[in-house]
Amino acid sequence: MKLDAEIMFDCLLYINAFYYGMFFACNFVMTTSKYFSVVPTPDIGKDAAVTFTLLAIEFVKLISYKKYKETHRGIISTFVIFMNVGTLTCNYYVLEIMDPVLKLEQLLSILLVLLSFCEIFFGSLQPWFKKKPYYT
Repeated sequence: MKLDAEIMFDCLLYINAFYYGMFFACNFVMTTSKYFSVVPTPDIGKDAAVTFTLLAIEFVKLISYKKYKETHRGIISTFVIFMNVGTLTCNYYVLEIMDPVLKLEQLLSILLVLLSFCEIFFGSLQPWFKKKPYYT
Protein backbone atom coordinates (compact mmCIF):
# COMPACT_ATOMS: atom_id res chain seq x y z
CA MET A 1 0.00 0.00 0.00
CA LYS A 2 1.36 3.38 -0.97
CA LEU A 3 0.62 6.06 1.57
CA ASP A 4 1.49 9.68 0.98
CA ALA A 5 1.56 10.97 4.56
CA GLU A 6 2.99 14.28 3.41
CA ILE A 7 -0.04 15.05 1.24
CA MET A 8 -2.43 13.98 4.00
CA PHE A 9 -0.58 16.22 6.47
CA ASP A 10 -0.77 19.15 4.03
CA CYS A 11 -4.48 18.56 3.41
CA LEU A 12 -5.21 18.46 7.14
CA LEU A 13 -3.39 21.73 7.68
CA TYR A 14 -5.27 23.33 4.76
CA ILE A 15 -8.55 22.16 6.28
CA ASN A 16 -7.40 23.58 9.61
CA ALA A 17 -6.51 26.90 7.94
CA PHE A 18 -9.96 27.06 6.34
CA TYR A 19 -11.59 26.15 9.66
CA TYR A 20 -9.52 28.64 11.68
CA GLY A 21 -11.40 31.75 10.53
CA MET A 22 -14.73 30.37 11.65
CA PHE A 23 -13.19 29.01 14.85
CA PHE A 24 -11.64 32.39 15.67
CA ALA A 25 -14.83 34.35 15.00
CA CYS A 26 -17.06 31.97 16.96
CA ASN A 27 -14.75 31.74 19.97
CA PHE A 28 -14.22 35.50 20.06
CA VAL A 29 -17.97 36.18 19.98
CA MET A 30 -18.77 33.43 22.51
CA THR A 31 -16.12 34.61 24.97
CA THR A 32 -17.26 38.22 24.63
CA SER A 33 -20.91 37.27 25.09
CA LYS A 34 -20.04 35.19 28.18
CA TYR A 35 -18.22 38.19 29.61
CA PHE A 36 -21.29 40.44 29.25
CA SER A 37 -23.83 37.73 30.11
CA VAL A 38 -26.09 37.78 33.16
CA VAL A 39 -25.41 34.07 33.68
CA PRO A 40 -22.63 33.75 36.26
CA THR A 41 -19.31 32.68 34.79
CA PRO A 42 -16.94 32.44 37.76
CA ASP A 43 -13.63 31.96 35.92
CA ILE A 44 -14.22 34.10 32.83
CA GLY A 45 -10.69 35.53 33.02
CA LYS A 46 -9.07 32.09 32.98
CA ASP A 47 -11.52 30.85 30.33
CA ALA A 48 -10.74 33.82 28.08
CA ALA A 49 -6.99 33.35 28.59
CA VAL A 50 -7.20 29.68 27.60
CA THR A 51 -9.39 30.47 24.59
CA PHE A 52 -7.10 33.18 23.29
CA THR A 53 -4.03 31.02 23.98
CA LEU A 54 -5.62 28.32 21.84
CA LEU A 55 -6.31 30.83 19.07
CA ALA A 56 -2.71 32.11 19.24
CA ILE A 57 -1.25 28.59 19.15
CA GLU A 58 -3.30 27.70 16.08
CA PHE A 59 -2.39 30.98 14.35
CA VAL A 60 1.35 30.53 14.96
CA LYS A 61 1.15 26.89 13.86
CA LEU A 62 -0.62 27.67 10.58
CA ILE A 63 1.47 30.71 9.66
CA SER A 64 4.80 29.05 10.45
CA TYR A 65 3.86 25.91 8.51
CA LYS A 66 2.81 27.92 5.48
CA LYS A 67 6.02 29.96 5.58
CA TYR A 68 8.57 27.17 6.12
CA LYS A 69 7.04 24.03 4.59
CA GLU A 70 9.05 24.25 1.36
CA THR A 71 12.46 24.92 2.91
CA HIS A 72 12.40 23.06 6.25
CA ARG A 73 9.79 20.31 5.89
CA GLY A 74 11.00 18.00 8.67
CA ILE A 75 11.61 20.67 11.27
CA ILE A 76 8.32 22.47 10.69
CA SER A 77 6.36 19.21 10.73
CA THR A 78 7.89 18.40 14.11
CA PHE A 79 7.07 21.92 15.30
CA VAL A 80 3.43 21.50 14.22
CA ILE A 81 3.18 18.17 16.04
CA PHE A 82 4.49 19.75 19.25
CA MET A 83 2.15 22.74 18.85
CA ASN A 84 -0.73 20.27 18.72
CA VAL A 85 0.10 19.29 22.31
CA GLY A 86 -0.78 22.86 23.35
CA THR A 87 -3.93 22.71 21.25
CA LEU A 88 -5.01 19.46 22.89
CA THR A 89 -4.25 20.84 26.37
CA CYS A 90 -6.38 23.94 25.78
CA ASN A 91 -9.18 21.82 24.34
CA TYR A 92 -9.04 19.56 27.38
CA TYR A 93 -9.63 22.63 29.51
CA VAL A 94 -12.56 23.70 27.33
CA LEU A 95 -14.17 20.27 27.30
CA GLU A 96 -13.54 19.13 30.89
CA ILE A 97 -12.79 22.05 33.19
CA MET A 98 -14.51 25.15 31.78
CA ASP A 99 -17.93 25.90 33.26
CA PRO A 100 -20.36 26.84 31.72
CA VAL A 101 -19.59 25.54 28.25
CA LEU A 102 -21.78 26.31 25.27
CA LYS A 103 -22.73 23.47 22.93
CA LEU A 104 -21.07 25.31 20.04
CA GLU A 105 -17.84 25.54 22.05
CA GLN A 106 -17.95 21.80 22.65
CA LEU A 107 -18.61 21.08 18.98
CA LEU A 108 -15.80 23.32 17.73
CA SER A 109 -13.38 21.90 20.30
CA ILE A 110 -14.21 18.31 19.36
CA LEU A 111 -13.63 19.11 15.68
CA LEU A 112 -10.28 20.70 16.53
CA VAL A 113 -9.31 17.69 18.67
CA LEU A 114 -10.05 15.35 15.75
CA LEU A 115 -8.01 17.51 13.38
CA SER A 116 -5.15 17.64 15.88
CA PHE A 117 -5.06 13.87 16.37
CA CYS A 118 -5.06 13.33 12.60
CA GLU A 119 -2.27 15.90 12.17
CA ILE A 120 -0.21 14.15 14.85
CA PHE A 121 -0.85 10.74 13.25
CA PHE A 122 0.05 11.71 9.69
CA GLY A 123 2.85 14.03 10.81
CA SER A 124 4.51 11.21 12.70
CA LEU A 125 4.13 8.86 9.69
CA GLN A 126 6.06 11.18 7.36
CA PRO A 127 9.55 9.80 8.11
CA TRP A 128 8.48 6.24 7.24
CA PHE A 129 6.59 7.04 4.04
CA LYS A 130 8.92 9.24 2.07
CA LYS A 131 7.67 10.41 -1.29
CA LYS A 132 9.93 9.40 -4.16
CA PRO A 133 10.69 12.14 -6.67
CA TYR A 134 8.95 11.62 -9.99
CA TYR A 135 11.62 13.23 -12.15
CA THR A 136 14.53 10.86 -11.45
